[in-house]
Amino acid sequence: MRRLETYRLIERVPHVGARVVKLSMDELLELFDVREALESMAARLAAQHMTAEEIAGLREVLAVHERQGDLASGEAYYQREGDLDFHYRIVQGSHTGC
Repeated sequence: MRRLETYRLIERVPHVGARVVKLSMDELLELFDVREALESMAARLAAQHMTAEEIAGLREVLAVHERQGDLASGEAYYQREGDLDFHYRIVQGSHTGC
């Protein structure tokens, strides 16, 4: 909870509890800009540094995505924490120590 508060993703109100912070449109767009820049850099570094085993794992994740009917129809987006997430695999493959 403290980490989320540090990142200004939640606010704690005394005697009330915690709630998710409401972002303005400008704050949301800024967040997307930062994410776009970081993901682009991670993809570039992953393309330079991924091992054959990491590439095979990334292809396996994509194959799982392709077999999911709700993904193909645009009704869902597959994302899990850890090794099963496409974006996480890209960050791992960048070998930046993240």
